[in-house]
Amino acid sequence: MKIFPKSSQFFALLLIFFGGAFVSADPEISVVHGHPVDPNDPVAKVTVGVYGHELGMETVCTGTLIAEDLAVTAGHCKGTADELRLGLDLKGNHVIRIPIVAKATTFSWWGFQNDITLLYFKGGIPQGYAKADILPMNHLLVKGEKLLIAGFGETKNNQGDYGKLRAAPNFIGEPTNKKGEVVLEAIDGAGACHGDSGGPAFITYDQHLYFFGVDSRSGFWGTCGHREIYTDVRAHLEWIGKMAAKFRSAG
Repeated sequence: MKIFPKSSQFFALLLIFFGGAFVSADPEISVVHGHPVDPNDPVAKVTVGVYGHELGMETVCTGTLIAEDLAVTAGHCKGTADELRLGLDLKGNHVIRIPIVAKATTFSWWGFQNDITLLYFKGGIPQGYAKADILPMNHLLVKGEKLLIAGFGETKNNQGDYGKLRAAPNFIGEPTNKKGEVVLEAIDGAGACHGDSGGPAFITYDQHLYFFGVDSRSGFWGTCGHREIYTDVRAHLEWIGKMAAKFRSAG
C-alpha cells in the first residue's frame, strides 16, 4: 500500500518525511503478517492492483472497484497509475489487465491532503469481480471498532515479495485532527506496508462487508505493521460523483 522507487533518494526522503506510502517492483511486498485472501472472499472480488512506472521501475499501489467503470486508490498514486491488475497473485499467469483511461485527484503533497484518486476504465468489471459497497454515511466509526484491511504490498517490512493479495484485522484508533481521515491500529504487527497505498479498509455492518477507507500513509514514522492513516472515501462521494459524470460524458 505504498510505492518506494528505491533508487530515488528524493522519494526516499519523502517517504521518511511524510511516513508516506510508495512499492517499486524490486523486492513477500503485501500486508505485513497478513493472511492470504481466499478467491471466494468478497475482498478478493473488489480489490485490485494499480500499476505503473517511475524512473524506469514498475510501481505498485492497491485500489478498490466502486462502480462498473471506476476504482479508487491513493491520491499520491495518481502519477504512476496506468493499469489495473486483477488476480490473487499479480505476478502469476492468471492476471486480468485493464488500462486506466482517465484519472483525477485533488491530492496535495503538503500535509497529504485529500489522499484519494479516482480511476476510470472502460469495458466493465470482468466476470468474477464486483464493485464494493460503500459504508453508509449514518455509520459512525468508533474507537476500537474492528475492521479488515487488504493489499498487494509487502509481507515483511522492506523485504519480501509484492503482488500477492493479503488481508489483516485492524481496529479504529484515536480520532485525527483532519476531516475525512481515520487512524487504524494494527493487531500483533499485522498491518499496511509498501505497495498497499490506496488499499481498502472494510467494516462488517449489519452482517455485510462495507468499504470505507483508502490507505494513505504510515502514522508511525514510515514503518509497517503499526499505525496507519486512511482516507474516509465517504468524505469524497460528491467529488467522485462529479468526476465520474465528467469522465463518462467525455466518452
